[in-house]
Amino acid sequence: MIDAITCRTACIGITRATTGSTIRVSGDGMGAVTSIVLLGRKGSRDDVTIPARPVSPTAVEATLPPKARGGAVRAIGAAGQRSLVSRARVVIRPAGTHDPGGPVVEAKAETRRLVFEGGRKATVDFYVRGAAPADVAVDVVRASDQVAVAHFAIPAAAPGTVQSVDWDGTISGIEQPEGRYVFQVAAAIGGGAARAAQAAPAPRRESFWLVHAVFPIAGPHTYGDPFGVQRAGHVHQGQDVMADCGTPLVAVHSAKVKFVGRQSLAGNYIVISSDDGNADYVYMHMRDKALVSKGDTVNTGQTLGYVGRTGDATACHLHFELWPAPGWYTGGQAVDPGPTLKAWDATGT
Repeated sequence: MIDAITCRTACIGITRATTGSTIRVSGDGMGAVTSIVLLGRKGSRDDVTIPARPVSPTAVEATLPPKARGGAVRAIGAAGQRSLVSRARVVIRPAGTHDPGGPVVEAKAETRRLVFEGGRKATVDFYVRGAAPADVAVDVVRASDQVAVAHFAIPAAAPGTVQSVDWDGTISGIEQPEGRYVFQVAAAIGGGAARAAQAAPAPRRESFWLVHAVFPIAGPHTYGDPFGVQRAGHVHQGQDVMADCGTPLVAVHSAKVKFVGRQSLAGNYIVISSDDGNADYVYMHMRDKALVSKGDTVNTGQTLGYVGRTGDATACHLHFELWPAPGWYTGGQAVDPGPTLKAWDATGT
C-alpha cells in the first residue's frame, strides 16, 4: 500500500522531480519491493519499470530515467506481487527544468495516519527553495490543546533536496494519546542579524492522526444494514459495510487469529482477538479463505483477505461484528460496532 511519493535529489519541489532525480516511494510492506512502475498517462504504452533500492521497511528509492513520465506508480515485489495504483502522484519534468518558485519551504506529511505499533513513525518531508541553505524548525503540535510535544532543529538545510523528520509518537518514551497532531515547519534564510532583519515566512502545517486501530476496509465504502435490524429468524448482529469485491480487508487492531472458517450464512469468515484482550472482531462474506491461519499474530492494518459476497450475501460487502470480552461465543455478546467503525473511519486517509 503506497502512501507517498516524494522527490529526494535534484528536486523542483516535494513531489516535483526531473529526469535523473531520485524519488522515494513510501508505504506499508515496501521492504519487499524490487521495482517501481511509473504509470504515466492512461494506458500502458508509456509505462516505465525501474529498479528500486530499499531504504527502510516502509520505503524504497529509485532514479528516474530519461523516458520517465509523471503520474501514479505501482510497486512490484520480488515474487511479482503488485500493489494497488498509488493515489499519490509525482510530477516529472525534463532535466534542467527550473524550480517554478513558491514558499521558502514546502512540507508534506508522508501519511495522514500513524498507527502506533511496531516502531512505525510519523514523517514530514520538507523542501528548501532557492539557492541558499535555510535553518528549518519542525514542531509537532497536539491539535486538541495546541501544545508542542516535540521539536526538531535542522540547521543549514540544503536547497534543492527533500529531507525528512520522523516522530515516534512518544515524549521521553511515553506514548501520547490518540488524536490529531500537526507538523509545523518553519524556515529562515541566513543567520544572526540577517535572519532577524527579515520577515519570518509563515510556517507550513501538515496534520496527521495518531491511532491504535484502523478501519477494516482499505478502500472506498459506504454503510449498509446496521446492528439490530430484524432478519428472518434472527437479529442482525453486526454492521454491513458495502465495498467493491476485491477491496482489501485489514486487521483493525493488533491481534491473534481466533478462528478461520466457512459457513453457509457467513461465507468465508475470520475472527481475530485483540492483543489487549478487550474484544473479538468478526469479518464475514470474504471473497476467499483468509490469508492467515488460526493462531497467527497479525499487526494493525495487515491484510486479512478481500471483500466478497460468499454465504448469504446479495452484494459485495463486509459484515463486521464486535464482541467485547470474554469474546465471540465464549460468554461475550455482540454489541453495535457502528460507533466504533465510524470513529475509525474518521481517522482514515
